[in-house]
Amino acid sequence: PDVADVVRTDRRKPRTAEIHPRGQRAEFRPPRAGPRHGSHSDMTAELDPARILKVDRLVRAPISLVFEMFSDARHLDAWWGPDGFQNETHEMDFSVGGLWRYTMHGPDGKDWPNWIRYREISPPTRIAYEHGGEMGEPAHFDGIITFESEGDKTRITMILIFPTQAARDATFKFGAVEGGK
Repeated sequence: PDVADVVRTDRRKPRTAEIHPRGQRAEFRPPRAGPRHGSHSDMTAELDPARILKVDRLVRAPISLVFEMFSDARHLDAWWGPDGFQNETHEMDFSVGGLWRYTMHGPDGKDWPNWIRYREISPPTRIAYEHGGEMGEPAHFDGIITFESEGDKTRITMILIFPTQAARDATFKFGAVEGGK
């Protein structure tokens, strides 16, 4: 099946969004290229659960196909983001240190520039990145996406790590949880 069809079909399936319970750790491995400037997350210390958003989803597709839908702009443009939004990729270099720069066109006509800088890519199980808005601005949050095979399905877990609880809470207004469904 086409990856976009798999995603569209599974959008109707139940998923969970949760905040880590106090005291739980979220591992964020540093990139091999060394530290970067302006990181929001402490790579080794326990993370404040009030700064974390976790979205979990089970997709009816094998892990290799699901990983591909996160690594190719033609797939990402078909499904990434909240319902009603359309994506336009301007450039994408799916490699460690590479950049995905795109615009999310909202249903209200507003354009939302975005960029993702890939920090770790471990096919087919893990992608770590930093995510920002306008080029030249610091990242708004760090993200970790993990993929686990469950029979003929794949569990996708997306963890977003924000600099503050207020930044995390503001993300709910932009449909981040719905976008993960």
